[in-house]
Amino acid sequence: MLGLDLPLKFLVYEDANGDLQLRYNPIGYLLDRHDLKIKDGVLTGANRLIEQFGEPDNAIVRVESHFDRATTVQNARDVIGANAAFGIPLVLDYGPKTACTLIVFGNPSAGTPLMQTTQEIAIYLPQKFLVCAKRHHRAAIYYNDPVFIGKRHNVQGQDRRLAGIANALRDFAQRPGNNAGDDGRLQKIVPRRSQRRDACRIQNSLITHAARTPSGV
Repeated sequence: MLGLDLPLKFLVYEDANGDLQLRYNPIGYLLDRHDLKIKDGVLTGANRLIEQFGEPDNAIVRVESHFDRATTVQNARDVIGANAAFGIPLVLDYGPKTACTLIVFGNPSAGTPLMQTTQEIAIYLPQKFLVCAKRHHRAAIYYNDPVFIGKRHNVQGQDRRLAGIANALRDFAQRPGNNAGDDGRLQKIVPRRSQRRDACRIQNSLITHAARTPSGV
């Protein structure tokens, strides 16, 4: 599932005050979100204390496919490409060692209003499907839950739009891996444990840097 957040990204934008903002997800957040194991006694002990306050939702949805990875990827591209409002700017094969393929796609008319509300949500856009091979020549599709992402970044007044995007993603994810008459299995992923490196990241994992825009630029 880490492939959903790779390659690593920097989001740079100018806010309403003319300040340049830099956003990125720190490595510790990625450890948390994807339940990656770390071998550090101090961090493990701190993690146990933090876990007393509850487990986080990592905002990833998984849909099981009845087909292998190559077929599921092609089916997903066909389903998305059949909708003229959506484009697929990138399909990235992570290689045989990972057995995962990233499909990047989006609809500007859906994503732009979200960025106009909260610019930092752009670090999760365009939308992405991560298709990974599983046992018995089958695959699974992973994607970010837009409703959760909207809440995490405090997007206001866009509930209907976020719900619509969630419904579209669900449909796009279920159709490529389904046999006729089968609605597929959709499951929210919850990490088994939290691997937090920094307690201050509990509420907001985006690291922020700001630099005043030079006059005359």
